[in-house]
Amino acid sequence: MMLMLNFRTTCVSTWRKRNIFSTYPAPSSVYQSWKRNIFTLEAPPSVTDNCNRMYQFCSHYEYRRISEDEDLVKTRKLILKKWESECGVVGRIYLAREGWNASFAVPVEKTSEFVNTAANALPFPWRDKFLRKAETLVEDGKDSCNNDANYDRQDSFFNRLHVRIRPKVVQDGLSPEDDKFLEDHITGVKHLPPDVWHETLHRITKKIEDGVIIDCRNLYETEIGRFRGAIPLPINYHREAVKALPDTLSQISPSYPVYIYCTGGVRCEKLAKILHVEGFTNVNQLQGGLYGYLKYSKTLQQRNQQQRETDTPETDHDGNNLFEGKIFSFDKRVMLQSHTDRCSKSDIISKCHQCNRTPSDSVT
Repeated sequence: MMLMLNFRTTCVSTWRKRNIFSTYPAPSSVYQSWKRNIFTLEAPPSVTDNCNRMYQFCSHYEYRRISEDEDLVKTRKLILKKWESECGVVGRIYLAREGWNASFAVPVEKTSEFVNTAANALPFPWRDKFLRKAETLVEDGKDSCNNDANYDRQDSFFNRLHVRIRPKVVQDGLSPEDDKFLEDHITGVKHLPPDVWHETLHRITKKIEDGVIIDCRNLYETEIGRFRGAIPLPINYHREAVKALPDTLSQISPSYPVYIYCTGGVRCEKLAKILHVEGFTNVNQLQGGLYGYLKYSKTLQQRNQQQRETDTPETDHDGNNLFEGKIFSFDKRVMLQSHTDRCSKSDIISKCHQCNRTPSDSVT
């Protein structure tokens, strides 16, 4: 009996160690899960029993400051209850006073229930935009009910849902005064949908239209994949981008079209405003980031397949996809293949750092 009690205590203590920055006790569900398996030494059912469920991935962010009256601790608990406990959502969510950022996956069979209840866990200023985003999950499910391309298993995303309260949505290195100034600054930044972005960049690469493309991600991300003709920022951390972006464009005319992008769009949001403050009048941002473009590229590939089957000449460029290489992902997938219908060594654009010859895209 003493051995079993020690095992139970160790399990709960381990949970607290993994959440060292959290002041909240281990939830009763964790304790009960281990209590049920105390004689078999099995992992909690939430990890083992659902590993074969199919999930639909979604990312969302919003910069909208909430008042000091809003209790982020309460919001965190509500999200864990309504999203994880009731709908089985897995993912990672960051909450801050200035906004929030989420990358999560919803079980396919729970999509409708999630849409109906998820927004109620959020502060009122964040609900409207998120509800419109969540409704797309249902539409995507209808469009791909017989195609698993938009779905994946739980072990390809996250083990469970993690919700963290942070001072900022993204560590950008800006002072509170700078943040306040950018929040009040109204810009004419254009958020281009993936289809418009694709057509615009296609014209730029063909020298039909002027423009400079800037990859606002870290170097280890841009090294394994980027848009054709894009200029990567020389940064290892996002907080360095605030200075590196204006320096990179120092020789560019303020009226010259600038196109910026990142993985999900959240890192470009403030950078686009900074460019506008620096005097650039034609700033364009990829709406939804590379996640949105990856989803759109599947539509392009389906159209290409139909054209090949009907022997219709292709009106687009080779491969239909302007993104070269792979997309670095901040979850267990690590890298996403941008060309979902093929995968070959020609898709690897980076080289081994040791020999500088062998094609390699393994990030270690």
